[in-house]
Amino acid sequence: MKDLVPRIRRGDIGAASRLISLVEDRRPEGREAMKAVFKLTGGAMVIGITGPPGAGKSTLVDRLTRLYREQNKTVGVLAIDPTSPFSGGAFLGDRVRMGRHGTDEGVFIRSMASRGTHGGTARTTADAVHVLDALGRDVILIETLGVGQDEVAVASMSDLILIVLQPATGDEVQMLKAGMMEVGNVYVVNKADLPGAGETARLIREMLLLSESTVASASIQGKERQVFLTIANTGQGIRLLHQAIEDVLASLKEQPDALAVRRRAGLTETLRSLLQEEAGDRMWNRLRKSAEFDAWVGGLMGRTMDPYTLIDRVLKALDGSPPFPGSPP
Repeated sequence: MKDLVPRIRRGDIGAASRLISLVEDRRPEGREAMKAVFKLTGGAMVIGITGPPGAGKSTLVDRLTRLYREQNKTVGVLAIDPTSPFSGGAFLGDRVRMGRHGTDEGVFIRSMASRGTHGGTARTTADAVHVLDALGRDVILIETLGVGQDEVAVASMSDLILIVLQPATGDEVQMLKAGMMEVGNVYVVNKADLPGAGETARLIREMLLLSESTVASASIQGKERQVFLTIANTGQGIRLLHQAIEDVLASLKEQPDALAVRRRAGLTETLRSLLQEEAGDRMWNRLRKSAEFDAWVGGLMGRTMDPYTLIDRVLKALDGSPPFPGSPP
């Protein structure tokens, strides 16, 4: 374990994969290694790719990866897959679809099980991004699960958000407006050979024109949010899309203050999530081991105690009160 981080720094893919596994399994040695890994991050450009299921995100990621490799850029791909209800692992569908890159050492592909996490990402996705950044990947692509309009967690981990949609009715596009639409920088209507693609693109453009400025769009000055039509299966429109992505990233690099604002917001969210998770887990473990725990649950069962009052008492312990409240009256 002592040489794990140095190996990652030297570009060892096996070491990176090992550390991601340790972090996913919540092993203490993985957590310790991440302390050193974080200091090596900040060099990669991170692109979040999100949208509803069936829009063709995996095929699009595959095409973009090819174009980046043509530019001799190294790529890291984190594909969030549904969790198996039996093993708790990922179904690996995205990794299978990107099998052509399996022998390319310039491409690191990792499927991550969502494990019930909301927002389209896995609990440890941010950690995996840091590992790939420390590994020296030039570009990191995060493909979210594809669960609908609440897939905005990826925004806190990304420098640019690509929203992938497919030909849809106006009602469906309007529904998406409530969540994903506000965080995007570049928009794609994939499967443009299907009926209604042009109309969908028009509706999205109208929505973007009417919408108020968001943090995601306003922080990239001079870059209008664009909508592209692609057919990922054949590659049609992919080069234009790739160029637009590169233009936005180049604009960000030319605006260090804007990039810093985005990354500061992302790191703030990462800190909040980690603190919430760590504090919640530790407090819960202490509660379960408390001698009064059974009495508290009994009080809830008998309706002599309510969970809200109990939580208030527990939280007051953070202000210096006794570690935990006594038995309910």
